Parts: sequence; structure tokens; C-alpha cells
Amino acid sequence: MPYAPTTWVEGVTKLGPTNMNHIEAGIAAAIPADIVDAKGDIIAATAADAVARVAVGANNTGLVADSAQAAGVKWLDLTTLLVALSTIDAKGDLLGGTADNALARLAVGTTDQGLVPSAAAATGLAWPAMGGRVLYDSAHLAGVAATIDATGLDQNFRGLRLIAYLRGDTAAASTTCLLRFNGDAAANYDVMRADAANATMTASNTLGGTSAEVSPVIPANTATANFFGMLIVEIPFYAHASNNKIAYVTHCSKLTNAAADVRVGSHMIAWRSNAAINQITLLPGAGNFQIASRVIIEGI
Repeated sequence: MPYAPTTWVEGVTKLGPTNMNHIEAGIAAAIPADIVDAKGDIIAATAADAVARVAVGANNTGLVADSAQAAGVKWLDLTTLLVALSTIDAKGDLLGGTADNALARLAVGTTDQGLVPSAAAATGLAWPAMGGRVLYDSAHLAGVAATIDATGLDQNFRGLRLIAYLRGDTAAASTTCLLRFNGDAAANYDVMRADAANATMTASNTLGGTSAEVSPVIPANTATANFFGMLIVEIPFYAHASNNKIAYVTHCSKLTNAAADVRVGSHMIAWRSNAAINQITLLPGAGNFQIASRVIIEGI
């Protein structure tokens, strides 16, 4: 039953057993002053009807809840929760996690770039151009090359688009252009072709090839000077490691100004592998790729 305070009247109120019991009960229930030892100490409950001293924390610490502590609270160094403002250097900079409880600055991207995940980046984020991030660019070849080889392709896009501008150096009017994934030279490539030369359309296929023909014709050494062929290869879900890969190719070439030497077509490529594609190699059917040839691969 709650204690009802006594109204003491001098000379009238008696210090009888009842009032003494109330006084003793109040003293027993009081928290003794000597429970604290230093300036800043606090008293916190450890359980129902039980308290304990929590020693004052160090400068610049703050009181936070912590169920692992006997008193349910502790003093935490607040500076561990902060990132120095000097980490940020420019308008638009972001902070990205680099590991558990670790942050780093991600510099702002340039105009028309968009933020995307990137496992290759320290913060797991990158700023590619919204139209497609360039993953590989051979630049215009300064010398002939037996292959054009793109390795270590970023695995964080839905698809790849390869754009090639090519000419061969073999002693003929034309050569073919072949493709391999991940350096695979085994009989794992199936190709279906639909090609046109002037007004003639032909269709053909190759099953179990050691490479995939992406163009039946690119200009070579005896084609009209400065004529190049081009092709585009689109590969959806190249990073998916559970299914065989398939790609679609469009190509066109002009060997001379004669109608019969204008070529265009499209191919389907199927690669009998579930592996994620991290390397694409182009090679001419004969000879080398000529100076000024170029290949770009974009993530899309």
C-alpha cells in the first residue's frame, strides 16, 4: 500500500510505531549517495528494483543503449560514428561502403553519367555514361594485329555490345572475321547466317565450329584503299553462369564500288557453354587486322 505522508504538527503529532515504520521503509528504499564515486557518474537500473553505478565516460563520448551491459547502457566514442568532412572534396561526391564499417569517397561523375553497381570498384559503385559504359576500346590500331583481344570484362551489366571497324592485310580482296569467347578454341560454336551480296541472298549454318564467323567478308589488301567493314555483336546476359550464351550479329562491307562487292547480313551465334563471358577475341580468317582497325565493347 502506498505510503501516505504524515502531516507533522509540532507538539501534537506523535512519533509512534507507525510513523517510525514509514521512516525506516523510506530509508531502506532510498539509493545511497555513496553509490557514485566521481563527477558525472550516473545511476542506472540493472533489473526491477535494482540499480548500479555507471562510471562517467571519457570526453566526447555519448550514452547509448547496449543490452549486453549490466546496466543496459554504455559510453560510446561518438567520433567512431562520424566521417571527417575533409573526405568530401567536391559538389556531388558520395560516400560508399568499401567493407564492413568502412566508407570511402566516390568522386562525382561527369554530365550524363549514371550511378551503377560495379564489383570492380572499391566502393562497389561507378559512374558509366548512360548510353552504355565503354568496357574496352582497342583504339585505332597503330600497327597490324593478329587478334584484337578484350579481357577482364566487367560482369555488372545486362548485356554487351561490340562495335568493330575492320580491314585485313591478307593478299586478297577480302577475308572473314571470327570470334571466340573466353579463349575457347574447342568445337563449341554454332552459327546461322543470312547474307546478301548485291541482290542475292544466301543462308547457311555451321555447327560445332572452333570459332564463330561474325562476318563472311571484311575488306583486305587488294580491296579498294581505305575501305573498311563494320559489324555489331549484341550479347544479352553475358555474365549469367547458368545457361549457354547466344548472340546476334549484323555486318556490312564494301570491297569496291561494284554492286557485287557490297555485302550485308546477320548471323546468330550460339556458344555451347554456361560460363560467364569475360573475354572476347576477334581474329581474321587469314593474315592480320590492318592499321586503323578498331573495336569497342560497351556494357548495356
